[in-house]
Amino acid sequence: MEEPDEAAAQRQRRRRRALQRVAARVEALLRTTDFTESQRRHLIADAREACQLLCPDKLDVFDMIYVPRFEKAIQHYQQTHRDAS
Repeated sequence: MEEPDEAAAQRQRRRRRALQRVAARVEALLRTTDFTESQRRHLIADAREACQLLCPDKLDVFDMIYVPRFEKAIQHYQQTHRDAS
């Protein structure tokens, strides 16, 4: 039987992995899909909400790490499609 601390740590790891999967999907969508500005902002807000539900103590990390990553993905999409035009 697992000790309570180990079980809690395992749940925390699962929540972090779930958040990482959400962020990876959002980043992939932002890199490959033609969204409006409003749609992009909504997608990022949804990912932040997922962070708040899964890892509420990590919102500052989300804002510091994932938001800039999402912005780079948007820039990548725009540059890729501007160059293709």
